[in-house]
Amino acid sequence: MNPRERPSRFGRDEQKGEPVPAARPRPQKETDPSNSGHRKSRRLSIFRKSRNLTAEKVVDRSKSIRDQERQQEEAELYQSLLAEQHEMMKRIAHLNNELQQKSTTLQSLKERDEEEKWEDELFNTRLKELNNARTVIDTRSSVSGEAVRDQVKVLNREIARTAELVAEAPITTQRPPIQLEGMPYLRKNITLIFEKAGNRLNNQKVVQAMVQIFLAEACMRLIDSWHLEKKNLDALLRDMYNRISGKEEQTVAGKWRQITFSQVPHGQTELLQKYSKEITRQVSDICSAAGWEGDATRIQRHIRKVMEEAEKIRESIKGGMISADLQPWIAGYCGRYDEYEMKDASESLGLARLERGEVGHVWGSTELGLRANKIGDEQDLKNARVRPRVVLLESLGFQFSPSRSSKR
Repeated sequence: MNPRERPSRFGRDEQKGEPVPAARPRPQKETDPSNSGHRKSRRLSIFRKSRNLTAEKVVDRSKSIRDQERQQEEAELYQSLLAEQHEMMKRIAHLNNELQQKSTTLQSLKERDEEEKWEDELFNTRLKELNNARTVIDTRSSVSGEAVRDQVKVLNREIARTAELVAEAPITTQRPPIQLEGMPYLRKNITLIFEKAGNRLNNQKVVQAMVQIFLAEACMRLIDSWHLEKKNLDALLRDMYNRISGKEEQTVAGKWRQITFSQVPHGQTELLQKYSKEITRQVSDICSAAGWEGDATRIQRHIRKVMEEAEKIRESIKGGMISADLQPWIAGYCGRYDEYEMKDASESLGLARLERGEVGHVWGSTELGLRANKIGDEQDLKNARVRPRVVLLESLGFQFSPSRSSKR
């Protein structure tokens, strides 16, 4: 069927016998120009609004996308910061653990340092106490017996050399009269020679022996002394030592002697110089009285040397020898000669020797001897023995008289 011939809806309705509604009247266009402009303006406004809405939607969407990206970045940054914070917390915990360990170690070191400091202070205190007590607890001798023996031998050589220098030549003028009253320091053995000189003073060897005897006795006085000027103090200390030595062991007596001697003047002091000058003057007087003389300047220098050597022995015996009572000694005037303890110097002086079995008596000792009165635990001191050389009265032509021994 041709569409044009097809009945319309209305025709179909009519064909069906149904009433057909009247057609809606179509609105007619307004011909009023004012209304037409209004509609255009309205449509333009609507268009602009729709355009603005579309632009706003686009802007909002772009902004939403950027917000999402920013939020994602912030989330990623947050997670990264959380991870870094976690690592930092782990690192801080590790460092705190190390710090705690180091603090514990430091505290331990401080405590150890305090302990060591206390130990050091205690050690220093004990060391000071030991140094202060060393003079009390140290009982070993600071010098050996051989050293003292060598010192005695050196002194004997100096005595012999000085005596030879003193009696170097006879005086050119006549021998002056002997004034024994002006020489109160002479002992009985020297006085005997001047009183009964005969031609004995013409013998240079005899004069040398006389000077040696005088110097040996002077050295013994120096070595035995505790104080050269204060006689009462000297006698008191000597008596105390003898009493202690008789009752106590040698180490006790020797230690007392060492401590006491350290408190009195000794060594290169004015007392020693004064003593040397006094002995020099006395030796010069003796030689002048005997008719012999030497170089006064050299004599003074040599006698000073002799006294210095004697002072060394004095310091060794009293200040260094503890565990033994090692003593220099000389044979006493008119003492009986003992060939096991002494040496006869008569032959070296050109004097007669004693016959076998003949008893001799000592005029004087030209040298110092050395012997040990008491020995502690130092066995080497047993060999530190020196026999002194002596001149006998019988070799000089004197007969021994018991009355001579009453005054030494």
